[in-house]
Amino acid sequence: MRAVGFLPRFLGIVLAGALALTVYGLARLFVRDEDVPRLRGRVLRIALSRLGATFIKLGQVMSTRPDLFEPELIEELRALQDRLPAFDGARARAQVEAALGAKVDTLFASFDDTPVAAASVAQVHRAVLRDLVTIARTEDVDAVLVAGDLFDTSAPTPEAQALVLNALMALHEGGRQVVVLAGNHDNPHLLEVYRPVLGKIGVHVVGAFRRPDQGGTLSFTARSGEPVRLAVLPFLSHRYVVRAAEVLAGTQAEHNRDYAARIAELIAALTAGFSADTVNLVTTHGTLPSGLFGGGERRAQSIFSYYFEPTAFPPATQYAALGHLHRRQQIPGPCPIWYSGSPIAVDFGEEDNTPGALLVTVEPGRPAQVREVPITSARALATRTGTLEELEAMAPGLAETWLRVVVTEPPRPGLAEAVREILPNALEVTVHERFRPVRDPGRAPATGPARSPRDLFRDYLAASGRHDDRVAALFDRLHEEVTG
Repeated sequence: MRAVGFLPRFLGIVLAGALALTVYGLARLFVRDEDVPRLRGRVLRIALSRLGATFIKLGQVMSTRPDLFEPELIEELRALQDRLPAFDGARARAQVEAALGAKVDTLFASFDDTPVAAASVAQVHRAVLRDLVTIARTEDVDAVLVAGDLFDTSAPTPEAQALVLNALMALHEGGRQVVVLAGNHDNPHLLEVYRPVLGKIGVHVVGAFRRPDQGGTLSFTARSGEPVRLAVLPFLSHRYVVRAAEVLAGTQAEHNRDYAARIAELIAALTAGFSADTVNLVTTHGTLPSGLFGGGERRAQSIFSYYFEPTAFPPATQYAALGHLHRRQQIPGPCPIWYSGSPIAVDFGEEDNTPGALLVTVEPGRPAQVREVPITSARALATRTGTLEELEAMAPGLAETWLRVVVTEPPRPGLAEAVREILPNALEVTVHERFRPVRDPGRAPATGPARSPRDLFRDYLAASGRHDDRVAALFDRLHEEVTG
């Protein structure tokens, strides 16, 4: 019975492979020679994605081996890591019900049928954004401040934009004020495109610096009745703040002071309308000298030349909401100053951070009261070190964790694949530094008659601690095919 069930699957794989080869052969007739590697990668990617999870995993592993495959093929296969097409939500619902033996409505508080791309971190993003919306509803907040880095790239995908824009509209439900400013990861021009459209529904977007009377300072009345003044200063590059003519003269230290002084001047202009009978808030995106880095910041836009002082915030400010540093923290200053931190870890430098949001209560004439609210739906990041045997012992507790794995064994072919068989969620696999080969800098280059590529390749394998007769034999075969 088992053999009968296996036969259709086997025939399907054979037919899919034959179809892929046929498509490749026909397309090969119409493309230039320099485009063949990309064509090869594209056909292989599509074929693997159609064949199912096992073959997708094979493609993901192949995409991490630039030492074995050409760059164009690697680039195509990387799409299998986080850009797979979604499948129908009804199909997912049916599979879950079949596996668990009950209706999803009785198993889960909510089940979203809207597809999210498989093998994509968007699944985590959606859960985190849903948590943020739930916090806003449960706490019945009057306003939501997003202090920059709405996206992690200046060219977000359409899927990422749809995910974020839907979350912003959900946050606005019930008349909440939602304010978004551009961070250093964002494209300010893209946010300015959103501005007039989202502004119609009460979501305020500030991509570029604006004068107080042109959207740089917002005035609104909280649902509880308090008048609010909110100064909004998006991330400004050093080149924008310090004019080019001034950069050509003076020392670097003077340029740094110029940046800090200009930021202080801009904040002063935006906060000039603060008064004792209003709730006075500032939100901006930048680096304060005493802030602690979270691990995922872009260092080029976090160095000393981008610092400005906490004293830039006037004492009349009751709360300053900062973005840029990914670690949630309070900064000493003339008013309550907080970095909310990232609600989701963006790299392994942030694995010790606790994702969350800040709930702020403030009234006219009184300092803000700040409460930290953790977000538990984000998948944790962790680094684990050990031999294959030690890693296997750790595996049961790491099923829901994205991993960076450091192997304490000598490098050898297939080591990364062996790790991923034990820990499928391993995103990075490296060998511990004490097992990495060290080249003697004083060693003189070999002299004598020219050596063949076969000899040079074997020397490389031996010097890197990766000698394997099978790999050497594969190289010989490939070399012979190429050279004839």
